[in-house]
Amino acid sequence: MYLIQKTFILTIESFGVGEAPDAGVYGDKNANTLGHVADYTGGLDLPAFSRLGLGNLTFIKGLPRDDETIAYYGKSRQISDSKDSLSGHWEITGYNYPSLYHSDPEGFFPQFIEKLENDLGKKCLFNQRLNADQIIDRYYYDHITEKSFIVFYNPGDMTLYIAAHPDVADEDKLKEIVQIMHDSAEYYGFIRSCGLSVNHNNKKNVLEKKRIIDLSKKPLSTTLLGTCKSAGIPVYFIGKKQNIFEDREFTEIILAPSDRACMEKLNEVQSGIKYSNEHGQALIYCVLSDINTITAKGKDIKAYSDAVKGIDDFLQKFIRSMNTSDLIMITSSNGNDPSFTESMHTREYLPILAYSRVLGVRSVGNLGVRRTLSDIAETISDIYSLDSHYGGDSFWNYMLSQI
Repeated sequence: MYLIQKTFILTIESFGVGEAPDAGVYGDKNANTLGHVADYTGGLDLPAFSRLGLGNLTFIKGLPRDDETIAYYGKSRQISDSKDSLSGHWEITGYNYPSLYHSDPEGFFPQFIEKLENDLGKKCLFNQRLNADQIIDRYYYDHITEKSFIVFYNPGDMTLYIAAHPDVADEDKLKEIVQIMHDSAEYYGFIRSCGLSVNHNNKKNVLEKKRIIDLSKKPLSTTLLGTCKSAGIPVYFIGKKQNIFEDREFTEIILAPSDRACMEKLNEVQSGIKYSNEHGQALIYCVLSDINTITAKGKDIKAYSDAVKGIDDFLQKFIRSMNTSDLIMITSSNGNDPSFTESMHTREYLPILAYSRVLGVRSVGNLGVRRTLSDIAETISDIYSLDSHYGGDSFWNYMLSQI
């Protein structure tokens, strides 16, 4: 029997634990998603997360600092340039995504616009110094008159947008244009390409925006997931949608409409014998994204804290139901401090919490500050003796030393 059989990677989007060393580059100085949520709500009551050591990673009102945890705890910075959730997921599974933005923030975008205009055969209106609404407001009537397109991007998330009135491009045409733009953007390191239909509502005197299409890049090389699958270890994805990895890296993709439903599916996989190979092994990658949506749409801090409480309630029961040979690693793909009203995501340290009954913490479970989220992939590679490497440092031997 293998020491660890089923491994669960539970990735909670928007679960940052304090500003990363390079947060200032992204305009995210003093960001702290969980810390600020706790401050705004008067404190968080999260018994499971507290026992796992989350309170040791940053000051979170309501969560005590405690060396006597049941789990190994640490926090990691990212080495990928983007702070988009996609690049976070990729880094967790061993693929680190570079971009040209931080090496040449002023120079590359005009070059890209020139290429895009050639590809589309149309003029593109852009301004790097304005935010999304300002750009659309400034160029709205010009683009209708000229039959041109409005183009802008979110530098921190490396998301590219193209906007057009329906008279310039209807939904079908906009989808076609975004696909062309998406193909053009690959060299420049953009992760997502989005098409917006825009229309000025004269009665309400507001500019209405409707997202028509959202395309995402996929990792350019095999991740830990594909390596496990090739080694005969079944790999499962659980989430609301699977636009993060190549489908071929999974044995089965299990979709559910909400985080609550995803957690119910996680329980099914944990208890189901069919979800493993003859050695009892399996890797399950589960994404909880509801709180990311909450912070992206309205920055509702109360709703965020309620959602985190729901995850904590689930973990209290899930931990009790785990088999001795099960391992759960809890982490996050991105920060998203709801107190930062102008920022989509925030550049923060991200938690790593690792728990298994067979890996009891004998003294101190502190994993310290990790250089990259790919330490998770490196550790799981060691657990399953895969002999594959992902540019990180495994903490498997440290956990073994505590047994």
